[in-house]
Amino acid sequence: MKVGDLVVRNNTSYSMGAPEVGEGIVLDSYENEDGVDYYEVQWLDAYEVRMWYDRLELKVVSESR
Repeated sequence: MKVGDLVVRNNTSYSMGAPEVGEGIVLDSYENEDGVDYYEVQWLDAYEVRMWYDRLELKVVSESR
């Protein structure tokens, strides 16, 4: 997963039960001190909602070039 990818919430992970927000674009990423990758996502159907998610919470729909 990388900046520019189109993603959706991965409802097979522990995010199950979270509200559906549609598709989003990965804006930024970082790796924490424990080696876990996190991604900042701007959801397309939500007004100014940007949140950070780990890779298990997201599924890539379309990769950026």
